[in-house]
Amino acid sequence: MGFNYGKERYRTEKEFARFARACREAGMPEDAIAEMYQYDREALNSDRRYYTHTQPFAGAAFCCGDDEGYEEGRSPLYKNCLAQCSVQLEIHYSGCYGWLEDIDTPALVLWLKALSDDDLELLTLIVFDGRNQSEVAREWHRSEAAISKRMITLLAAYAQEESYNVSENQKWRIRRMFEQGRPNTGRMLGYRLKDGVLQIVPGEAGIVKMIFNDYLSGMGRNLIVKKLIRMGVPTLSGGQWRESTVLGILTNEKYTGDMLLQKTYSVDHLTKKQMINHGERRRYYIENSHEPIIDKETFAKVQQELARRAEKFQPNAPFSGEYPFTGLIRCGFCGGYFRRKITASGTKYAKPVWICPTFNTYGKDICSAQQIPEKILIEKTSEVLGTADWDRETLLSYISEIWVPEHNLLMYVFRDGHTEEVAWQNPSRRESWSDEMKQTARERQLRMIERRRKDDGTD
Repeated sequence: MGFNYGKERYRTEKEFARFARACREAGMPEDAIAEMYQYDREALNSDRRYYTHTQPFAGAAFCCGDDEGYEEGRSPLYKNCLAQCSVQLEIHYSGCYGWLEDIDTPALVLWLKALSDDDLELLTLIVFDGRNQSEVAREWHRSEAAISKRMITLLAAYAQEESYNVSENQKWRIRRMFEQGRPNTGRMLGYRLKDGVLQIVPGEAGIVKMIFNDYLSGMGRNLIVKKLIRMGVPTLSGGQWRESTVLGILTNEKYTGDMLLQKTYSVDHLTKKQMINHGERRRYYIENSHEPIIDKETFAKVQQELARRAEKFQPNAPFSGEYPFTGLIRCGFCGGYFRRKITASGTKYAKPVWICPTFNTYGKDICSAQQIPEKILIEKTSEVLGTADWDRETLLSYISEIWVPEHNLLMYVFRDGHTEEVAWQNPSRRESWSDEMKQTARERQLRMIERRRKDDGTD
C-alpha cells in the first residue's frame, strides 16, 4: 500500500495539537514547541520521500522480536528505521535502541545516550513504535498523566538542549563577524546596513547632525525631543521620541565612522537577557569602517558636554527610596503619574516640584498639565489629613490616590471611598521673590537689552 500523505499529515497535525496543548500547560516556551513541530513535519516529509522514491528490500527480523515470519516478524520500530534510511546505507543497530546510530546530530546523540533505559524505552515506544500514551500507560501499569508528564519533561529537556546548541552556533557566527569588523545589525537613524557596510541615508543624516548641533548650542535632551516631535520627525520604530533615544544617538560612536562591536551580551540562552558589556566579553573597535556623519572633534565635544552636565546636575545626596507622593498623583489630562523634579537644578533657585512626565517630555501640545510645587502639596495634604505630622506610610493608610482633574485643583481619594477637593494657587512673584532675586533679574534684563542694541548696531 502506498504512502497516504493527506491521511498521515492529518494524523500528525492532530496528535501534535494535543501534545502542544500539554506543553503550553507545562510552561514550555513557544519557540521550543515550534522547533518540535518543525521536526515532526520534516520526519513526515522524510517518510513520504522514502515511500515515493525507494523500493522495499529484504532485511533480517528485528533482533528483539521472537517471531520467525518474514515481513510480520519485523517490529514497527525496525520498519520505521528502514523508512528513515536510503537503500544504499548499511543498517547498524545494537539491541532495542539501534535507531540511535541513524541520528546524524552529535549533540542529540550525546543527549539521548545520557538518558536512562526507561526514558529511552519510552521514547522508542511512542516516537518510533507509534504507540500512544494510553497504551504505554496500560503496559507499564502507570497513569496516563504520569506518562504524559514524563514525555513533556523529556521533550522539554531536548528543546532546552537544542536551544543551547542553536545559541552557541549563533554566538560563534556573530563572533566571527566581529573579528572581521562586520556588524551584526545596522538599523539606526542615518545608516542602513548594505552588503556588510553601513551606508548613509541622506535625509536621516541631516536629522542626526541637527541633534548634535542643538546639543552643543545649549539645548537639553528634553528640548531636542520636543523639537523633533514638533517637526514631525518619525522614529525608526514608529514610537515616541524619548530622552533616552536622543542620548543613544549622542553617544553612538558609529556616527564618527568607527564601530565598537559587542557592546552587550546575552546572559544565557533561556532568558536571553541582554547585559551591557563592561569587559566581561571581548569587545572589538574598528576604525574608519564606514563613511562618518559627525566628525570626531564634534563627537568629542558632545561627550565632554554630556559629562559636564551630568556632573553639574548630580544630586548631592543619594536617593533613599520613595518620595512621599511617589505613585499617588495622577494626571487628569493624560492619565500619567506625576514624578518629582528639581527645577533650576544646580542653582540657588532650585526647588522640588511634581510634574506630569508626558507634559515634561512632550510639552503642552500633548498634555496641558501644570507642575505643582512640593511645598504646596505638603501644605494641602496636611490640611486634608488634619495634621502636619505624617509620613508616606501614614499617607498611604488614608489616601489611595491624588487626582488632578484640572489646573489648581487636587482631589484626594480616601481608602474608604469618599473624596475631598482642595484648590491651590502659586504664590505671586511679589510674594515669592526676595530683593536679591529681583535685583539679579533686573541686571539680567539690562544685559539682554544691551546685547540687542549691539546686535542691531544702535546706541
